[in-house]
Amino acid sequence: MNDSSITSVEAMSITKLVARVEQSDDPDAQELARRNRLALQQPDRRVSAVFGLFAKAIRARDDALRALAQERRRDGMSLTALAREVRREAVKRGISAPSSKHVQRIIE
Repeated sequence: MNDSSITSVEAMSITKLVARVEQSDDPDAQELARRNRLALQQPDRRVSAVFGLFAKAIRARDDALRALAQERRRDGMSLTALAREVRREAVKRGISAPSSKHVQRIIE
C-alpha cells in the first residue's frame, strides 16, 4: 500500500476509531488513542518516534548494560575498566553497545 492508495474514507474511519477508543475506560486503550491522534496530526514523523518505540529500546539496552555492570563489578575495579569490560561482554551477548565512554555514563 502506498500513500495514494489511502482514501479519505479510510482516513475518516481511522479518525472515528481513535475517537471511539478514547472513550474507553482502559488507560492502555486511552494511551493508544492518544498516540494515534498524535500520529494523525504529524504524518511526517516516523512510527517509532510517535509510538515511543525508540525510547523503550534505549531504556531496555541501558537496563541490560547496568545489569551486566552488576555482574562484572569487582572490588578495586575502576569505572573505566568496568565500562570497557561491560561493552565487550555486551557485544558478545548481542546487546547493542555504544562507546565505552557512553557505557561509563550509563553505569555510573
